[in-house]
Amino acid sequence: MCDIRLYLLVAGFLTGFPPAAILHAQSSAPEFVQLGTQLMNESPGLAIWSFTRAIKEDPTLPTAYFERAKALIELQNYDVAQTDIAKVIELEGESVPVLRLRAEVEKRSRELRAAIATLTRVIEISPNDEASFRDRAELWERVGNLKEAESDYTLAMKKAPWNADGYHHRRAGLREKVGDLDGALADYDEIVGKPGMNSLYVFEPAFRRGSILFGRQAYAQSVVDFRSALARSRDHPDFSAGLHIWLARSRLGETAQADHEFSDLMRKVAMDPHASNEQLKLGEFILGAISESEYWDSIGSTHREDKLWRTLASFYAGMKRLLEGDESGAIELLQKVAATEFGHFQLTECQWAQWELKRLN
Repeated sequence: MCDIRLYLLVAGFLTGFPPAAILHAQSSAPEFVQLGTQLMNESPGLAIWSFTRAIKEDPTLPTAYFERAKALIELQNYDVAQTDIAKVIELEGESVPVLRLRAEVEKRSRELRAAIATLTRVIEISPNDEASFRDRAELWERVGNLKEAESDYTLAMKKAPWNADGYHHRRAGLREKVGDLDGALADYDEIVGKPGMNSLYVFEPAFRRGSILFGRQAYAQSVVDFRSALARSRDHPDFSAGLHIWLARSRLGETAQADHEFSDLMRKVAMDPHASNEQLKLGEFILGAISESEYWDSIGSTHREDKLWRTLASFYAGMKRLLEGDESGAIELLQKVAATEFGHFQLTECQWAQWELKRLN
């Protein structure tokens, strides 16, 4: 019966005229709810019509309001969705699903503080609801309260220890942002090197841990992590990991070995269709194939992407000067990097520039 009605509904609405047999059928409210749920993926608008018919048949059916609210959210009609959610609560009281739906509407409406309050109520009702701790942590992060976000990720990890690696990763990122590098390293240590871990999942923690270790002048250890990240890069060689290996080995005094390893990587990058001209030019500069002035001339200056590459150029040109013993020239360029608009989560080199300047000054 429902399949036939679904066919007639879709056919009718596609022509702009819902069949009268459907519009006036004496169907039950649950049948119209079932029709609506079947229509949701194809057409939220048709689903709303079906849920509305269900409400007409039975104005006290909470499921019809709940499902219509979900369809309204898909159409970004958040005010009406909130009205339906309020009706569900009026009919059957607060529950985890309906409150989580309310929090979703508030989040999409950018009412982040309200969403936090709603998720707090969910947690009061269901203290073991891992997802609500996780979602509230993400919202705390968005409003800038990183300590509360860190606390919620920790609680979510306790509720679902089988998801611990993901929460260690998120918490490590927060700890880096607030300057708790020891805490961040402890979280990354829980992930990197663990047997059986998904290769793609380990790439970022290995890369970030290597970055922190590099900043602490633990160059040999950072090389191990950057190599781990490079080994896990998918489909094409990871230029950044290879570049960082070159720099760390150069700081260890292994200049010839660093150049040889980076040269091997650049041969692979040159054959990679995803490689950019900026990567190739930076590689040529690192290996001495072009001069610093020639490298600068190869970089644009108009777009934000150009600014990012000019920041990278300043950093690596500065580090090359430092490796060659030109401290004053290195400081001049590293100061430009430290003052850039890019945060260290957008560009690791900005953080490194700040750390190098502290050491040099």
